[in-house]
Amino acid sequence: MGVKLPPVEWLDLVNGQDEVVGRVTREEAWHKRLPVRVINAFLVNSRGELWIPRRTVHKRMFPGCLDMSVGGHVASGEDYLTCFLPHVLQT
Repeated sequence: MGVKLPPVEWLDLVNGQDEVVGRVTREEAWHKRLPVRVINAFLVNSRGELWIPRRTVHKRMFPGCLDMSVGGHVASGEDYLTCFLPHVLQT
């Protein structure tokens, strides 16, 4: 009966032109502040109102602060659109 560790999340390491130059874990990218791909978007309703949610207090960065409507890390080998669609659909 051991401790169950969360799965390792792999991200593509990119250069200044957004070209993949390697692969790192999310933890390594976080600790070393390495450039990886992310998606972010703001959602606007039919009345032109911007939805700005508040981050959970359990987030590592900026807990309890206002946030983008949609955001997330792009997994290694994934493209932006494939990552973006599920994030939008879960909002």
